[in-house]
Amino acid sequence: MCIVAAPLGPTVLPMLRLLLTCLAACALPALAGEPLATDDASILPKGACQLESWYRHDRHVNQFWMLPACSPNEHVELALGGAIYRDDETGRHALWQLQAKPMLYRDPGERFAVAALFAAVHDTGREHVSGGFHESLAALVASFNRLDSALRLHVNAGIGHSHREFTTAIYGAAIEFDAAARWTLLAEVVRDAPGRPNVQAGVRYTVVEDALELFASIGDRIRGSGEGPFVKAGLRVQGNLLR
Repeated sequence: MCIVAAPLGPTVLPMLRLLLTCLAACALPALAGEPLATDDASILPKGACQLESWYRHDRHVNQFWMLPACSPNEHVELALGGAIYRDDETGRHALWQLQAKPMLYRDPGERFAVAALFAAVHDTGREHVSGGFHESLAALVASFNRLDSALRLHVNAGIGHSHREFTTAIYGAAIEFDAAARWTLLAEVVRDAPGRPNVQAGVRYTVVEDALELFASIGDRIRGSGEGPFVKAGLRVQGNLLR
């Protein structure tokens, strides 16, 4: 869940009820990641690294991200990357993001998994703050799927903070569905700042299994408030660099 989280509106509640109903039947390899903002409760294999890079555009903001991540062992995944960010208010500046995802529980039967997620962002376009980070979050992440099913579910819940702006509950609920051999359909509801949550739908295409994926998505805030519709496109490259 990238940092950029109101009561659940009538559009969100039926979707979450559907997700919770499915959880009882749901098991892992969980594959979330960009373009989803909702994270998954899995980490890279020991010694593996990946690079996720994407471009996000709405009517006020353009972002270009590069976020490398590695797993030094079987228990935690670490990421350090950043973005070139341009908006109407502050112009062009940079974001730097530090992230850690420790695994908390893996079901021996691989029916589900739980992880924690901690992230912090430094924004060069904002005033200096003690500690250096302008935004941060802490969340629990759960993933569910069936080994014989193409459907995977991911749920996040936690707290997000932005210096002198807000401290608020954040959440996300996402679905991945393998529609064909290389094609995965994606949908999510996610709240990472005050106000109504965003909805997003997208697609992921696997070029080389466990090595290269392409993705694209479109989304908007529920009931059209906020920055307006956004689009996102990018890629993920993975390899065993630390072995």
